[in-house]
Amino acid sequence: MRRSGHHTRHRGSRSPLGIPGLHTPAGRIGSFVDQIQGVSEYLAKLWSEQLDGVQVAVDALPDPATSDPSNPYWTVSRADRIVLFHRLPIQRSPQMREADEETRRMLIEYHVYRAFAAYLGREPWELSPRHRF
Repeated sequence: MRRSGHHTRHRGSRSPLGIPGLHTPAGRIGSFVDQIQGVSEYLAKLWSEQLDGVQVAVDALPDPATSDPSNPYWTVSRADRIVLFHRLPIQRSPQMREADEETRRMLIEYHVYRAFAAYLGREPWELSPRHRF
């Protein structure tokens, strides 16, 4: 039986975040997904017209055939209306390895803002009145 979401032959399947009843696993992966989801929901409320129907998903690694090698952290597709975060490049970045828990949370938030800014064609600091980068 195939799970919902996109299936790639190299990395299994990915699924959108925020499905009602979807329980994220405990631990580092679950915490990562929860943080992505929380910031994404906040931005979706602020930019509801432009982000209506946009899916947010997490995959372990970028697809080499379709991703930008200069940005291994996330991929946006306006045509498919998706913002896809690549968990392992974010979690294994040098900044994350050396950071405390609060700094890790801020780095994840930074990547969410950057990805949504790219999707919207804006700068990250334009997305929220309460955040300044």
